[in-house]
Amino acid sequence: MIFASESEKEDWATLRSPVRKCVPLTSRPVDLIYFCFFLVRFRRRLFVQLIVLSPPSQIHVPATLLLDVQHLYPAELVPSFMRAMLHSYLQMSNDPLVGGVSGYFSGTNTEQFLWFKCFTVLEV
Repeated sequence: MIFASESEKEDWATLRSPVRKCVPLTSRPVDLIYFCFFLVRFRRRLFVQLIVLSPPSQIHVPATLLLDVQHLYPAELVPSFMRAMLHSYLQMSNDPLVGGVSGYFSGTNTEQFLWFKCFTVLEV
C-alpha cells in the first residue's frame, strides 16, 4: 500500500495491529458495574459451596423446616425457640405468605392460603 507520509503509515499500522491499547477498568464504568456484579455473585456462591459445604439446591432445607412449614406441625410439638424465630422473621420481613398461613397477621383468613399450604406440603 502506498502512503503519503510516514505518520500515515504508522497510523495504518496501529489500526491494523492485533495488539490493542489496554484501557483501565476504572475508565469504563459500565464494565466496572458488570465486573462488580459478577464478582459479588461469584463470591457468594463460592462461600456457600466451600464454607457451608452444602449443595446450593439444599441450602434452603433448614429454613424451610424451621420457619416455612411450622403451620404443618402440631402446636404442642413446636419448640419455643422455633416460635421465636418465626416471630422475629415475620417482624423483620412482613412475609405475607408465611405470616398469613401461620395466622400471624390479625384479620387474615388462613383459608385464603390453602394453595400455599398445599405447596408447603409438597415441598416437605
